[in-house]
Amino acid sequence: MVPSAFVVLESLPLNVNGKLDRKALPEPVFEAREFRAPVSPVEESVAAVFAEVLGVEQVGLDDDFFALGGTSLVATKLVSRLRAELDTQVPLQWLFQAPTVEGLARLIAEGSGASMSDALRPVLPLRTEGSGTPVFCVHPIVGLSWCYTGLSQQLDTDVYGLQTPAGIEADFVPATLDVLAARYVEELRRVQPHGPYRLLGWSLGGVIAHAMAVQLQAAGESVDHLVMLDSFVGGSSELPTDERATVSMEDLLAGFGFDGTEPQDVAGLVATVAELTGNSVDDTEEMVQRLIATAEHNSMLLSRHRPEVFDGDVLYFTAAADGRRGATGWTDAVTGEIHDHSVPVTHWHMTSPEALAVVGPTVRRVIELHPTTDKGESAT
Repeated sequence: MVPSAFVVLESLPLNVNGKLDRKALPEPVFEAREFRAPVSPVEESVAAVFAEVLGVEQVGLDDDFFALGGTSLVATKLVSRLRAELDTQVPLQWLFQAPTVEGLARLIAEGSGASMSDALRPVLPLRTEGSGTPVFCVHPIVGLSWCYTGLSQQLDTDVYGLQTPAGIEADFVPATLDVLAARYVEELRRVQPHGPYRLLGWSLGGVIAHAMAVQLQAAGESVDHLVMLDSFVGGSSELPTDERATVSMEDLLAGFGFDGTEPQDVAGLVATVAELTGNSVDDTEEMVQRLIATAEHNSMLLSRHRPEVFDGDVLYFTAAADGRRGATGWTDAVTGEIHDHSVPVTHWHMTSPEALAVVGPTVRRVIELHPTTDKGESAT
C-alpha cells in the first residue's frame, strides 16, 4: 500500500445552520506587497474595469481577476466593458492565460492571444506561474474545466484543466469511462511525463480522476494526491438523478463556471457564453449543443462504470447541503483512507466562492505537507 500522503485536518467551523462561520475562522495573514500602478492607457483601462466590475477601490498591475473574487459570470461583464472601453475583443481564454492587469493588458495591446477553440482544448492551462508538481483538474459532466479558475488561484502550483476532446473533435465518442480516462492520461503525460501526479475532479471528474489514477499506477507511476469533489460511484443509489438521465440546467451552469441563477435556459446560456468569448451566437450554440450531447453520453458512461481499486488515500469533499454521502461509495475502490470534509453547499456549487473557502485551503495544506520538485519528483 502507498504510504499515506494525507492527514486528518481539523474541521472548519460551521454555525447552527450548517454554514461556514467566517467569524470563527482565524484572521488571515497578508504578505505586504509593493503596489504597482498602471502606466499605459490600456493598463489603466483594464485596471479601471477590474475595479468597476469587482467593486474594488484600487487595482494594480499585479492584481489577479480571479484572486479578487472574479468568476466566469462576472467575467461576462468584464469583457463587455473592455470591448466598449477599448473597442476590441477579449476572449475568455485571455483571462485564463493572463488574469492579472499587466498580463491581460499586454495581450490586448499586442492584439494576439487565444481563440474560442483554445478554451475548448483537452488541456486548459489555468495557472502556469506556480511551482512544484502541477494539479490536473478533471471536468464535471458537461466536459469543461472553466469552473476551476477560482480554485487555481488558491494553489501555489501550476494548474491544468482536463476537458472533453469532443469540444474540438466532433467524432470523439468514447465507448467507456476507462477509454475516456486513458485519453486524459495521454494528455496529462504530454504536460508531465512522469509522476508523482496530483489529480482532482468534481462530480464525474472525480470518477474519471480515480480511473486515471488506477491506470497511472498500473503503468508504474505514482499518484501523490487524489481529490474528489462530491463524486459518486457509477450505479450508486446516491448518484444524483440528473447525472443518470438528462443533463440539467444546473449541470450546464456548473460546467461553464456560472455560480448563480442566470442564465435560466439554454438560449440565455448561449447568449452569455457568446458575449463572454466573443464568438458568434451561431457558433456558440453549435458548441453548447455539442457539449450537451457529450454530457448525456458521459452520463450514460458513468451509470455503467464500475471502478477498479486505487492504491492510496482519497481527499474527499461532501456537498453537505444535499444530505448525501458519496464518500461511502468509494470504500471498496481504494486501499487507503477516505478523508471526508463537509462543504456547506449543494452539489452544483462545489466550486463557488463559499465552497472554495473550505476546499481551497484544505487542498493547499495537504499539498504543502507533501512537496515535490518542479519535475514531479519527490523532494528530499
